[in-house]
Amino acid sequence: MSHYGMSNQKTTAGNFAAKASYFEKKLKELQALREERITLGAERGVTDEVMATELAKVDAEIAAIVSQVEGDQGTGREDYYHKSGTDTLASGIAGPLASKLGLGEHPQDGDYLALFRGINPRTGEALLDEKRRKAIDKAIQEAESKKANPSTKKQLDAGDLERLEKEGKEKAAKDPVLGFSSCVSLQKSISIYWAKADDETRRVIQECMMGAVNDAIEREHRVGRIRGREGAQGAESVTGECVTLTYAHCTARRAPGEDFPDPQLHVHLERPNFVRTVDGKFLTLDAGWLYKSQKEFGAVVDVAFYQRLQERLPDLASAMVVDWTGHGLRLNESSVSKELVAERSKRREQIQAEKMTMATSGQAAAQAIAVRSRDAKDIELGESLDTHWRETIPTVELKASTPEELKAPSLAELQRMVFRGSTVIDEFAIDSAAAHLTIGKGGLDHIDATKSEIFKQLGLIEIPQSPDESGRTPLRRYTTKEFITLEADCLKAVYAGLNDPRWNVDRALVDRVIDAYENEKQSTQKPGEKPFRLSQEQRQAAYDLTGPGQYTFLKGAAGVGKSATMAPTFRVYAEAFKAQGRRVIGVAPANKQATELAKSTGIQTQTVHSLLIKHQEALAAQRAGQRFKKQDLIGCGDIVVCDEAGMLDTYQMHNLVVACHQAGARLICVGDRNQHDAVETAALFGLLYDAVGDRCAKIETIARQTDQFKPTAQALYEGKVSEAIRHMQRDDQLKVFADGVNEADELVGDVFADMKAGLPGKDGVVRELNWSQILVLADTNEQVRALNDKIRDARFARGELSVGAA
Repeated sequence: MSHYGMSNQKTTAGNFAAKASYFEKKLKELQALREERITLGAERGVTDEVMATELAKVDAEIAAIVSQVEGDQGTGREDYYHKSGTDTLASGIAGPLASKLGLGEHPQDGDYLALFRGINPRTGEALLDEKRRKAIDKAIQEAESKKANPSTKKQLDAGDLERLEKEGKEKAAKDPVLGFSSCVSLQKSISIYWAKADDETRRVIQECMMGAVNDAIEREHRVGRIRGREGAQGAESVTGECVTLTYAHCTARRAPGEDFPDPQLHVHLERPNFVRTVDGKFLTLDAGWLYKSQKEFGAVVDVAFYQRLQERLPDLASAMVVDWTGHGLRLNESSVSKELVAERSKRREQIQAEKMTMATSGQAAAQAIAVRSRDAKDIELGESLDTHWRETIPTVELKASTPEELKAPSLAELQRMVFRGSTVIDEFAIDSAAAHLTIGKGGLDHIDATKSEIFKQLGLIEIPQSPDESGRTPLRRYTTKEFITLEADCLKAVYAGLNDPRWNVDRALVDRVIDAYENEKQSTQKPGEKPFRLSQEQRQAAYDLTGPGQYTFLKGAAGVGKSATMAPTFRVYAEAFKAQGRRVIGVAPANKQATELAKSTGIQTQTVHSLLIKHQEALAAQRAGQRFKKQDLIGCGDIVVCDEAGMLDTYQMHNLVVACHQAGARLICVGDRNQHDAVETAALFGLLYDAVGDRCAKIETIARQTDQFKPTAQALYEGKVSEAIRHMQRDDQLKVFADGVNEADELVGDVFADMKAGLPGKDGVVRELNWSQILVLADTNEQVRALNDKIRDARFARGELSVGAA
């Protein structure tokens, strides 16, 4: 489906003022740089020609900032979207309330500011009650005053941060939310075709895109997604109508090292925080419903977009296919290849690479990285960019999609689309899948019929729920009879084997094996190294893993020493049970994880899929009286260790649990339930984890870290962010600056101070550092350029560089 998401950051009075002052801040920085260039140029006798070139660069940046908010399209310095760079294709005002308020079809100067403050820009009428209007105006004035009167301190200490955190929480509770931001983006292949197309085709695609977004907005009103909050603390949610400002843009942010951005058609949606109910009351917008229906909204845009293309650009529509597992509507690969899409997705590659570097995942992380690492949109949508796209993008020849490419998803694929690894879903998940399945198969009027078919084909049943303490019935939730059976099978197996004594090992043997393992590790250590020993927590986990019970869990995140605990534990099993022919079998969801498990523990490993296939085939051969390999069977008394068990889907987990139960083997699931909350495959893992309860072995103290930084790592693992920041400040890993302080200037000063202070060499002698030993990093190209300019100017001022070296 079209990628659609709500911004994690609401538009509050505070960040509204920050948005309004963003351009002023940039102008001040650039004007200060201009003055500094003039001063330094005069001091070092730079020629007029060189000086003119340098000043021209700064003036060009100043002009780019000014152009974003001034001129025919500018609607004030708080209106980022109306002219973000100059890639705005179109803008509109959508929603039934917009027409009733007489706002017209397109934003005018000042609309953004007025609507977000609850004022009808056409009539001047106040849409909100006086109390709320005063609260908004007061909050904006306070935010602007705070920015105009920054702290006199440059650097903030831990006490300052605690005070600011407390103030921030108090302010957040009072800071009025002025609106909500979201964005819907078409799949890259469509954007590539648009960029290569002639002007008339481009115009039609743009109109279809904006029309599809308007269709989706109309539908979300019609099906009750737009709601307001009323009653005590907004406890009641009622349907209503809202206003949505829409801005169509056509470029992605530039990737590092690129002169031009890649094409990317997308529409920003800005919703002021009010709805009008059927009885005329203005309430705050219930954003929870918008967040929950994000995927549905993106799919509805695709349904409407395809429907409009069929009418206006039938050849383009005939080349479309639907990706049932991913993005949704896109051009087939015969028209736009995967290689071309990858080549024109440099910004996405940058974000994915950053996610890998930071070892993080999830949409929230991607959004944070995108904001943190983006360059300014200072490319003008004009002849140069058009020429670049049309000259560098190869000719796109539309080819009609084949019946195979248009084939509907299988029943198994449908189930994955709807449940996404979970076993219980709400109606939002069903509505999203219904819209997704309707793309290219019918219009908006067919979505309800598709939803009915999903209920029939998957056999969905509603889970009975009792009203809450306030008497409200929770949103409906659904599952299938099959999932209920799978979960029941697993729970029966776990409870049946809860006190099974067959794997209980005498604690004295456990201690003896652990002591021998520690001595072995210590014998390989270098002189002066801290002797290797298991912590008491790790030793206790080994006791728990060698206690009674057919099913158990080892909980612990990366870095707590799970592998160091499992290795001697497996030796305990080998010594205690090898004579009886019992084996320790290591498995993991994927080959890479299985290889890592083997490397860290020394046991033989394979994937869960491989183990189950071999076991089932050998079992079938045994029952048929045919030859089979005994080692392919999971044997009675064997111990199966599954690493990263939280990544198994419901069917894999069920098959593994049942296979061990029937074979009489023990199953140890290793992982961290919290670590997989964002992974859509951990439902049954969590259910069984809860069933085992206090029988779970736990290691929660970070081990894989130097002593100095262990407190920071431990605090982050436990979610104590404030404590971690205090540790980082103490260890000089983090510096926090007050508002109004130019961080780049402070960083440059620190660079020269650190170079002067030096570092000890291998001989223990402290020596000053040179530039070959210094690395300065920044998030964006803009920040890199600013730091390079400041460092170069500082080196000129210190006499380290001459004019010729510039």
